Amino acid sequence: MNAKQRREKIIALLTHAVSTITASQLADEFGVSRQIIVSDIAVLRAKNYDITSTNRGYRLTKNIEQATNLYKGKVAVQHTAEQTFSELHAIINAGGILYDIQIDHPVYGLITAPLHIEHPSDINHFMEEMSHQKGELLSSLTNGVHIHTIGAKSPDHFATIKAALDKLGILVDEQ
Repeated sequence: MNAKQRREKIIALLTHAVSTITASQLADEFGVSRQIIVSDIAVLRAKNYDITSTNRGYRLTKNIEQATNLYKGKVAVQHTAEQTFSELHAIINAGGILYDIQIDHPVYGLITAPLHIEHPSDINHFMEEMSHQKGELLSSLTNGVHIHTIGAKSPDHFATIKAALDKLGILVDEQ
Protein backbone atom coordinates (compact mmCIF):
# COMPACT_ATOMS: atom_id res chain seq x y z
CA MET A 1 0.00 0.00 0.00
CA ASN A 2 1.38 3.42 -0.92
CA ALA A 3 1.13 6.62 1.15
CA LYS A 4 -1.86 7.95 -0.82
CA GLN A 5 -3.85 4.74 -0.26
CA ARG A 6 -2.92 4.70 3.44
CA ARG A 7 -4.08 8.29 3.86
CA GLU A 8 -7.38 7.52 2.15
CA LYS A 9 -7.88 4.60 4.55
CA ILE A 10 -6.99 6.82 7.52
CA ILE A 11 -9.73 9.26 6.50
CA ALA A 12 -12.17 6.37 6.06
CA LEU A 13 -11.34 5.05 9.54
CA LEU A 14 -11.67 8.50 11.12
CA THR A 15 -14.93 9.15 9.28
CA HIS A 16 -16.56 6.05 10.73
CA ALA A 17 -14.91 6.11 14.17
CA VAL A 18 -17.14 6.56 17.21
CA SER A 19 -14.17 7.50 19.38
CA THR A 20 -10.63 8.73 18.95
CA ILE A 21 -7.95 6.66 17.24
CA THR A 22 -4.35 6.97 18.38
CA ALA A 23 -1.36 7.28 16.07
CA SER A 24 -0.07 4.01 17.54
CA GLN A 25 -3.33 2.22 16.65
CA LEU A 26 -3.12 3.54 13.10
CA ALA A 27 0.56 2.56 12.89
CA ASP A 28 -0.31 -0.99 13.95
CA GLU A 29 -3.20 -1.10 11.49
CA PHE A 30 -0.98 -0.16 8.54
CA GLY A 31 2.30 -1.73 9.65
CA VAL A 32 4.19 1.57 9.70
CA SER A 33 5.81 3.68 12.38
CA ARG A 34 3.90 6.12 14.56
CA GLN A 35 5.97 8.94 13.02
CA ILE A 36 4.74 8.02 9.53
CA ILE A 37 1.16 8.32 10.79
CA VAL A 38 1.93 11.72 12.34
CA SER A 39 3.32 12.80 8.95
CA ASP A 40 0.23 11.41 7.19
CA ILE A 41 -2.02 13.43 9.51
CA ALA A 42 0.00 16.57 8.74
CA VAL A 43 -0.41 15.95 4.99
CA LEU A 44 -4.15 15.33 5.40
CA ARG A 45 -4.54 18.56 7.38
CA ALA A 46 -2.66 20.41 4.64
CA LYS A 47 -5.28 18.99 2.24
CA ASN A 48 -7.98 20.64 4.40
CA TYR A 49 -9.15 17.61 6.34
CA ASP A 50 -10.20 19.02 9.70
CA ILE A 51 -8.56 16.47 12.00
CA THR A 52 -8.57 17.16 15.71
CA SER A 53 -5.73 15.81 17.79
CA THR A 54 -6.55 15.26 21.45
CA ASN A 55 -4.59 13.68 24.27
CA ARG A 56 -6.62 10.54 23.50
CA GLY A 57 -6.04 10.38 19.74
CA TYR A 58 -7.38 11.72 16.44
CA ARG A 59 -10.94 12.53 15.37
CA LEU A 60 -12.49 14.32 12.48
CA THR A 61 -13.77 17.61 13.84
CA LYS A 62 -17.11 17.26 12.05
CA ASN A 63 -17.62 13.89 13.79
CA ILE A 64 -17.16 15.55 17.18
CA GLU A 65 -19.64 18.28 16.32
CA GLN A 66 -22.22 15.90 14.83
CA ALA A 67 -21.94 13.50 17.77
CA THR A 68 -22.58 16.17 20.34
CA ASN A 69 -24.94 18.67 18.67
CA LEU A 70 -24.81 20.82 21.79
CA TYR A 71 -24.98 24.52 22.57
CA LYS A 72 -21.44 25.92 22.56
CA GLY A 73 -20.26 28.78 24.70
CA LYS A 74 -16.96 30.23 25.82
CA VAL A 75 -15.74 31.07 29.31
CA ALA A 76 -12.70 33.02 30.41
CA VAL A 77 -11.06 31.63 33.53
CA GLN A 78 -7.92 32.24 35.54
CA HIS A 79 -6.41 29.78 37.97
CA THR A 80 -3.27 28.04 39.11
CA ALA A 81 -2.07 24.69 37.81
CA GLU A 82 -3.17 23.14 41.11
CA GLN A 83 -6.77 24.23 40.44
CA THR A 84 -6.94 22.54 37.02
CA PHE A 85 -8.38 19.27 38.35
CA SER A 86 -11.16 21.15 40.17
CA GLU A 87 -11.90 23.25 37.09
CA LEU A 88 -12.21 20.21 34.82
CA HIS A 89 -14.40 18.35 37.31
CA ALA A 90 -16.68 21.35 37.75
CA ILE A 91 -17.32 21.43 33.99
CA ILE A 92 -17.77 17.67 33.58
CA ASN A 93 -19.81 17.18 36.77
CA ALA A 94 -22.19 19.89 35.56
CA GLY A 95 -22.68 17.89 32.35
CA GLY A 96 -20.47 19.96 30.05
CA ILE A 97 -18.00 18.88 27.41
CA LEU A 98 -14.71 20.75 27.31
CA TYR A 99 -13.76 21.17 23.65
CA ASP A 100 -10.59 23.25 23.81
CA ILE A 101 -8.34 25.76 25.51
CA GLN A 102 -7.30 29.09 24.04
CA ILE A 103 -4.70 31.55 25.20
CA ASP A 104 -3.82 34.97 23.87
CA HIS A 105 -0.05 34.76 23.57
CA PRO A 106 1.80 38.10 23.41
CA VAL A 107 3.86 37.02 20.37
CA TYR A 108 1.88 34.30 18.58
CA GLY A 109 -1.60 35.69 19.19
CA LEU A 110 -4.48 33.28 19.76
CA ILE A 111 -3.34 29.70 20.34
CA THR A 112 -6.00 27.00 20.48
CA ALA A 113 -5.48 23.39 21.54
CA PRO A 114 -8.22 20.77 21.36
CA LEU A 115 -8.99 18.85 24.55
CA HIS A 116 -12.37 17.10 24.08
CA ILE A 117 -12.81 16.14 27.71
CA GLU A 118 -16.26 14.77 28.48
CA HIS A 119 -15.85 12.04 31.11
CA PRO A 120 -14.03 11.81 34.45
CA SER A 121 -11.72 9.22 32.86
CA ASP A 122 -10.70 11.87 30.29
CA ILE A 123 -9.77 14.20 33.14
CA ASN A 124 -7.69 11.51 34.82
CA HIS A 125 -5.96 10.68 31.54
CA PHE A 126 -5.19 14.36 30.88
CA MET A 127 -3.82 14.92 34.38
CA GLU A 128 -1.73 11.73 34.25
CA GLU A 129 -0.27 12.69 30.86
CA MET A 130 0.59 16.19 32.09
CA SER A 131 2.30 14.69 35.13
CA HIS A 132 4.05 11.90 33.24
CA GLN A 133 5.28 14.19 30.47
CA LYS A 134 6.11 16.91 33.00
CA GLY A 135 4.10 19.20 30.75
CA GLU A 136 3.30 22.83 31.31
CA LEU A 137 -0.28 24.01 30.93
CA LEU A 138 -0.79 26.46 28.08
CA SER A 139 -2.26 28.87 30.62
CA SER A 140 1.13 29.03 32.33
CA LEU A 141 2.13 31.34 29.45
CA THR A 142 -0.60 33.85 30.34
CA ASN A 143 -0.55 33.95 34.14
CA GLY A 144 -3.32 31.35 34.27
CA VAL A 145 -5.76 33.26 32.05
CA HIS A 146 -7.39 31.18 29.33
CA ILE A 147 -10.62 30.54 27.46
CA HIS A 148 -12.52 27.29 27.07
CA THR A 149 -15.16 26.33 24.53
CA ILE A 150 -17.74 24.25 26.36
CA GLY A 151 -20.64 22.20 25.04
CA ALA A 152 -23.86 22.19 27.06
CA LYS A 153 -27.41 20.93 26.52
CA SER A 154 -28.79 24.49 26.35
CA PRO A 155 -27.88 28.10 27.13
CA ASP A 156 -29.41 27.65 30.60
CA HIS A 157 -27.29 24.57 31.19
CA PHE A 158 -24.22 26.54 30.05
CA ALA A 159 -25.11 29.20 32.65
CA THR A 160 -25.12 26.44 35.31
CA ILE A 161 -21.61 25.41 34.25
CA LYS A 162 -20.45 29.03 34.45
CA ALA A 163 -21.96 29.30 37.93
CA ALA A 164 -19.98 26.21 39.01
CA LEU A 165 -16.76 27.84 37.76
CA ASP A 166 -17.69 31.10 39.46
CA LYS A 167 -18.23 29.21 42.73
CA LEU A 168 -14.63 27.99 42.44
CA GLY A 169 -13.55 31.62 42.13
CA ILE A 170 -11.85 31.09 38.77
CA LEU A 171 -14.35 32.64 36.34
CA VAL A 172 -13.00 35.93 35.00
CA ASP A 173 -15.41 38.76 35.80
CA GLU A 174 -17.28 39.67 32.62
CA GLN A 175 -18.05 43.23 33.82
